[in-house]
Formats: sequence, structure tokens, C-alpha cells
Amino acid sequence: MAMDQLVNQEESVINMVENMLQEASFKGASDIHIEPYNLNYRIRYRIDGLLCSVKQISFSFGVKVLGRIKILANLDIAERRLPQDGSYYFKGLKGANVECRISTCPTLEGEKVMLRLLTKDKALHSLGMNSTQHMQFLAALNKPNGLILVTGPTGSGKSTTLYHALNYLNTHLVNICTAEDPVEIRLTGINQVNIQPKIGLTFANLLRTFLRQDPDIIMIGEIRDRETAEIALKASQTGHLVLSTLHSNNCVASFARLKNIGLKLSDLAGCLNLIIAQRLVRELCECKNKNAANDYIPLGCSKCKNGYNGRFAIFEMLPLTDELINFLEKAPSLSQIEQFTATMGLETLAQIALNKINLGQTTLEEVKRVVSL
Repeated sequence: MAMDQLVNQEESVINMVENMLQEASFKGASDIHIEPYNLNYRIRYRIDGLLCSVKQISFSFGVKVLGRIKILANLDIAERRLPQDGSYYFKGLKGANVECRISTCPTLEGEKVMLRLLTKDKALHSLGMNSTQHMQFLAALNKPNGLILVTGPTGSGKSTTLYHALNYLNTHLVNICTAEDPVEIRLTGINQVNIQPKIGLTFANLLRTFLRQDPDIIMIGEIRDRETAEIALKASQTGHLVLSTLHSNNCVASFARLKNIGLKLSDLAGCLNLIIAQRLVRELCECKNKNAANDYIPLGCSKCKNGYNGRFAIFEMLPLTDELINFLEKAPSLSQIEQFTATMGLETLAQIALNKINLGQTTLEEVKRVVSL
């Protein structure tokens, strides 16, 4: 191949990657998937929580695109048998600095790469909580000690909520340490650590280390096992504010999840400050219209995708009041906790979602996709 052809092909690969990143960022994509198949690579963007196909490129060109992405992320371009992780920063078309977190994975057809686009809108008010929820969150964050749990399935925005909380708490007066898998957004002034289980650097081991580092605030990426949970509880009871996430469907289900891990409800009662359950819901575009039943429906226009434009978060907040703490010390069943929190006036995710439907912000079909009604 002639030298000028090699140069042109290299420029084509560079332009392809740059244009793809800019387009995905401009469209508000959270992820880019570049997937190998027999004869080509498929490129898909995740926009508003759903994947959509963008284009296909030849297999040989796709391999070069992956090579370019690896160079940007300082990965080993020759290693195609093992997964690799890296990151890269670029400036989006809207002027925002975007961190691109890159993960490669070997598949039967070839090497796949996933790019997650992370922006840094960290103001607490931008989360989308209502005024009551915002005040409950601030009250829990302003306590000198205790445990705050953010729950929900993968992709529900838990990490975003924690980063907003850390940004609010981050001052020169406090020492903040985080154990993450992996660090998604770098925050100046905070001691952030990636866990590395292969070398024994687990959440539990890091927590023990943090407790010897004179911390005021500790963030744990996720409570996954009894050992991590017990150390987190101990830290919250000894003068530290601890924030973490948990995989559960709602606030009340978090008690069952923690019980399954091996904790007693009576142990939780004295240290839990607040439980937050959340989901991300697609928002109707301004082109929406009403049907015969007077319900808003998506139409679709040049500004949106299938009638939806962006997503917003819905939250269920359960502060641990004295009444609830006393009730938990009696080791009640999950159904008894549900009944008790209902008498407390707990506004569930389903209730909040239905209210958003009535306000014309989203649809019943969209709510059913993310919330059990």
C-alpha cells in the first residue's frame, strides 16, 4: 500500500473516532457500544436508557477504530485476549469536558469495546428531588455520623447521586475517602481508590485502611457482602458519615437485602440515617399530545427520539425517624415494615411515578418499564 494511502486511512480512523465521540456526546448518549460480528462491527449508542443502532463499519476498519481508542486510553493495543479498562478526556460540542471510560472485552467474534461518557454536573439541586426530598437529603448529609444508602438496579443513577453528595460535602474541613469499582468521576480534594480484588484490595480491606486514615466521611461504591456491611456499620457508629449503594428494588426491600447479607435489623436501627431508592425515567418531549382518554402520548419530532427527550430521576426517601428505629428493634417482618412506613406517609416510587404521569412528564408505558406498579 502506498504511503499516502496509509496516511489517509490513519486520518480516516482518527476522524471516525473523534466524530463518533462528538456525535454521541451531542445526542446525550451515556454509552457507546462497538460490537464485533462475522463481517462487520456494529456501533450503538445508549440514549435515555435505551440502545439504538447508529452504523456498521467493516471488520478490518473496526479493528483499527478499536486500536485508536486503545491508544487514547493508554491501553495495550496488542492485547486482545484479556479485558482492559482505561479512560480518556475530550471536549464535547457543547463545550463540556467529557470523561470517556473505556472497557474492552474479548468475545467469540472479536474484541468488543464499551465507552461510557461521564459529564460533571455535580450541583446537588440538579438531581431533580422535590423540596421535601432535598431537605431530607441535606439533613442526612449534615449529620456528623451515620449511614446513608442509595438503592436501585444497575443504571438507575445511584453513582450520580453519591457524587453529587460528595461534591456537596467536599470542603477543606473534612477528610473524605472513597472505595470505588471503578472511580467514575474524579473529584479534586477527595481521596479516591479503585478496588482491585485480584491483589486483595477489596471493599472490606480498603475500609479497614480508611479507618486508620483519620476520615470524616467514607464512601463505599457498593455493599456486597456481610464483611463490608459490618465494617460500614462500625464506621458509622464511631463518628464517621458513611455513604454507599445497595441493589434492592425500594427502600423497604433494602432491609430484606441487608438481612440476607447477614445483618440484624436491630443493628441497623442505631446507625442508618436515610435510605434512598431511585429510578431514571424518560421524559416526554414538548411535541407530546393527548389521546381520547386525555392521557399524554409521545409523538416524535426533530428534537427528540420517539417522543422522548432526556431522562429525569424519581426518588423514594425513607428517613430513619425515632419511631421507625424503635419499631425496627422489635425485628419486624418485611410486610410489617411496609405497613409501618405506609402509616409514616412514605411516598413510594410507584406513587411518585404516577404523579409524574398525571403532570404529563412521562407515560404509563415508560413507568412500567422501570417501576413495579
